[in-house]
Amino acid sequence: MSDTAQAEASMAEPAQRADGTRDGGTTARTADVRLRRGTRTRDLEGRGVAVSTGGAAVVVDGANAVRLWAAVRPVLESGVDPDALLAAVPPAGRAVVAGLLDRLAEHDLLREVEDAPPEVPAATLDHLESITRRPHAAARALLAARLRVRYTGSREVAEAAATHLAQAGFTPLPDVVRAGAGDAWAGAGATTGATVVERQDGDAWVPVAFVAGTGDRRLVGPRDQDATPELLADALAWADARPAAPERAHLVGLLTAGQLALAVLGAVVRQVEDRPADTSAPEYLVTADSLVAEPHRRVLLPPVGPADGWTDVAPAGIGEAPGTGTAAPGTGAAGADAPADLDVPAVLDALTDLWDPELGPVAEPLPGDLPQLPAGLALARRRPTPTGTAPGRLGIGVTTAQARLDAALAEVRELVTLDRPVGVGPTLADAQAEAAARLAAGAHGWEPGTVVEEALGPRARRLHAGLTLRLGVPTRLVTSVGGDGSPLSGLVRVEVHGDTPGRLLGTAVAADQGAACEGALLRATGVAQYAAASTDQSPARASADVLDVRGDAVRQSLSRWLTTTDVVRLRTPSGPAARAWVRAGLQLAEASWR
Repeated sequence: MSDTAQAEASMAEPAQRADGTRDGGTTARTADVRLRRGTRTRDLEGRGVAVSTGGAAVVVDGANAVRLWAAVRPVLESGVDPDALLAAVPPAGRAVVAGLLDRLAEHDLLREVEDAPPEVPAATLDHLESITRRPHAAARALLAARLRVRYTGSREVAEAAATHLAQAGFTPLPDVVRAGAGDAWAGAGATTGATVVERQDGDAWVPVAFVAGTGDRRLVGPRDQDATPELLADALAWADARPAAPERAHLVGLLTAGQLALAVLGAVVRQVEDRPADTSAPEYLVTADSLVAEPHRRVLLPPVGPADGWTDVAPAGIGEAPGTGTAAPGTGAAGADAPADLDVPAVLDALTDLWDPELGPVAEPLPGDLPQLPAGLALARRRPTPTGTAPGRLGIGVTTAQARLDAALAEVRELVTLDRPVGVGPTLADAQAEAAARLAAGAHGWEPGTVVEEALGPRARRLHAGLTLRLGVPTRLVTSVGGDGSPLSGLVRVEVHGDTPGRLLGTAVAADQGAACEGALLRATGVAQYAAASTDQSPARASADVLDVRGDAVRQSLSRWLTTTDVVRLRTPSGPAARAWVRAGLQLAEASWR
């Protein structure tokens, strides 16, 4: 008899191990479970059985899948203690049933067995059934909640939202009140309005979710955490920066009022499940232009300045996640003795929300039609603001992926309002290397040096050939060294000058001349390549930083140098704004001389 066939039988009680698992390797479960209501079954004609409802689905496969599901389904529909169910299955088939239960739970097809549901509208109970394992508990929490709706601008959305909430079962009918001067968010939107649902918490009213915007451009949410005045002010600023068409205001208003009621139901579920909020990037439903209720994440990168709790930190090794001793995504092994190259594609994947097409703080860094040889090029621009569009930044790298990362980091760095050398990177070590490069590049104490031809590695030679032969730019390399007794001692600065007097194409600082030459030539090649390819001569043309701070050779060399010297004081911010950057996958560092 096969394992699946034996699972249909009902026999022996298995022994439970001391670690809380039963034979078959499944963790012992304590709550009785049932199959989610509305679950459908479809025979896949010899390939198994598809079990699905809504967007959730599991395939029960195997030669006896139909018979297995026919035996298990009525038990799950009635509700069962999973451990008792496994205990009734012969040992040979126990792993099959345990795996099935795990897959049903993983794909959100199981619910906890609860007391009878309270009297709420059937549509509300059906919706709660689709979003939580404890729909009856959520329904009771819904009845206990006291809500009100506050608004600025038009009252229409607020009244529609209150009606939807009442129809969902919130009682009494939520009051609809115009926001006043005492509301922190009431004056946040210069040209747009907001509708905010608040929940009574003791003597206070706290925001739960909101609609922000006007016309046909609006945000609804957050969907994964409760609202705050700061989130609402940010959403209103987003809406203010983008024009909205008034023609569809009525239709979009009614649509978003219904979405707001659903967001409030989601907040009730989070409260019942005590689910931790995902504060890395709040998710909203966006209705704008051709979008209708499309989910997008909003990365929050508030400006960071002197008041953000800057504290001293030790140099971090390349490849090490800040303060954890573990590897950051795409950075190699933690605590490695030798610096590791960034896995740039992995870092770009981790930072994708930064350039969400609707809510990202920067536009996606893209190469466009720029040439990608000898250097990789990309452009990034911040999103429009009420005062206009920023000109954007040119990113330069050995590869296009490196150029994209360089452009994005250069653009978001403009949000740091500090008049001292600051670095931004995917790891603390990268941020520290950039800060150190900016500190040393502009320092006094450099003395004339000599370019050693042998110091140029293969990459530097290729870049030099591309710059002079392919692009036809006459250049000369100028080397400086840190003077004895100066904090710059042990560092080399290389500058690449063009044929025009005073025309600096690229520069870099490193602990060895080869790395400095490579970094300076990389920037010079990218700057000259963009100048030759670009036909955009407007004042809004993208700006390019001639200092290399992210090339592999420079960041590795400076990171090694920082771990061997005590002349640089490194600090990182720890305030709320800085923590938002960390949640977005970015680290900040500031460097100064001791």
